[in-house]
Amino acid sequence: MSILTPKQQQEQQRIIKSGNGWDAYNFARDIPGADIKALQQVVLDRGDAGDAYIFARHIPGADIKALQQVVLDQGNGWDAYSFALNIPGADIKALQQVVLDRGDAGDAYCFSRNIPGADAQALYERLIELGEDDYAEQLADEMPEAINIATKAPRMGM
Repeated sequence: MSILTPKQQQEQQRIIKSGNGWDAYNFARDIPGADIKALQQVVLDRGDAGDAYIFARHIPGADIKALQQVVLDQGNGWDAYSFALNIPGADIKALQQVVLDRGDAGDAYCFSRNIPGADAQALYERLIELGEDDYAEQLADEMPEAINIATKAPRMGM
């Protein structure tokens, strides 16, 4: 583990005291020997879901469960999809719920297509609820085994 220079120590202390999640992520990423736990706490306390996601994705030793909680509490559907797609050990069911509650059609479609263990039927129903019949139809055509035909959206223009 490297020893920080006095200037780096000063900058790290500034970030810990008053920096934001993006500052903490960049310092942790760029400075060998950075205090990962303290910088992660900045992300948890003052960062947003995007900061939590990139910290979890790119910083070795990050607490995935704690950072995921930021995404669950504050994130949108795309944040949840990105976390589920790229973070090993992510809670797929909990992240899918964010997509169902706060996601848009693109989030629901991508989650259903790209996340192993996703509930394609629930995501399909979200697409219908959003009035996104084109996405719903495409999903049903691509994943017929996962979509209950009785709930299929009517084809547009018919």
